Amino acid sequence: MTALFSAGFVAARPHGDDRGLPEPRFWAAKVAHKGDSDVVLAGCSRVYCGLAPAAMAPILGVSRVLNYGFSNQAYSDAYLQSITPLLDPASRRRTIVVSIAPHNFLAGRAATNQFNVLAARNGLVRLWDRSFGGLLDPYDLSAHRPGAGKWRFSVEYYADGWGALTREPADPLAAIPAIEDLYSEELPSYRLVDRLVAAVAGWSRQGICVYAARLPLPPRAAAAEDAASGFAFESVRSRLEEAGCTWLEVKGSDLASADGSHLLAPSALEYSRRLASAIAVHELRRSRTVGRRT
Repeated sequence: MTALFSAGFVAARPHGDDRGLPEPRFWAAKVAHKGDSDVVLAGCSRVYCGLAPAAMAPILGVSRVLNYGFSNQAYSDAYLQSITPLLDPASRRRTIVVSIAPHNFLAGRAATNQFNVLAARNGLVRLWDRSFGGLLDPYDLSAHRPGAGKWRFSVEYYADGWGALTREPADPLAAIPAIEDLYSEELPSYRLVDRLVAAVAGWSRQGICVYAARLPLPPRAAAAEDAASGFAFESVRSRLEEAGCTWLEVKGSDLASADGSHLLAPSALEYSRRLASAIAVHELRRSRTVGRRT
């Protein structure tokens, strides 16, 4: 749970009752993947909490979907260059899905995001974490003291890269003040947009299918993010589509948010199924179009 709510999305973080894989092992395994995926889901913590590969794989008709989201992730050169090697060169369904949010293009995060921190770790440390991470972590005696926090969260870490998030009580407006503060300090850099567009063009030339989507936020949180960031979604969408990307509009305003920025686990499962269905429909239409041409 190291950085899920860091850098301005929640000011104070209570202890989480994490389940599933130990957190160090989860992150070490995520950065260790190479050439073993059909579909890669790229982006920030909205992806790693919001997209469940196990819910998407049956709909997409593939078995190897990897959630490659990291906390505070921006589309830096290092991160973008790490995505293609995750795909199996022999796969006939090579696909990359990128989440688009204004904070994915903050220059400050391009230098300090969680992927960079993990990738820079000593190889022996990463090997230890992949094998034994979490086994020797000290127990937090303060975790269950009375009055430790007004709310609690937990994450269940899955081997496919998904972190299933629970927050009690949920507050779909909690992130709004932090979102406004974030963009008062820094605005999106369109140089980072340029880099993503160039990466999408390169992936498309390699025959990789590329999709983009804005993961769902509560309407008031989305409006606050739009107003504070000034991010030109329509322009960015047009540029990505020109580079060979397919932009997907997938309904999500009815889904439950933990904090105004991340989906609660049941809603993440539902949104994952909706997103996978939108991809499957697009691929079916494209195959029929190609079939008519031939």
